[in-house]
Amino acid sequence: MEVRRCSRLVIADADGRLLLFFYKDEHQPPFWATAGGELKPGESYTDAAARELYEETGLTRPIGKLLKERDEVYAVARSTPARWLEKYFLGMV
Repeated sequence: MEVRRCSRLVIADADGRLLLFFYKDEHQPPFWATAGGELKPGESYTDAAARELYEETGLTRPIGKLLKERDEVYAVARSTPARWLEKYFLGMV
């Protein structure tokens, strides 16, 4: 089974509001998700989190503490099932 490594960001403001993205996929019901994405070859989880933060929001901020690690099997965006190794980091705005 393919293994996909991914950094995710739980982005909150001073009032505790979260930034989430709404996804629509023809193969599953719409869902909300955090910013983030797959690691590039040789990239650390923290470096990927910083890159994804900028790519998806235009923000350049220090990456906060590691909040959660997740190891799940699922398929998204028409992909075949894969093992996802995800790390969720705090991102403040």
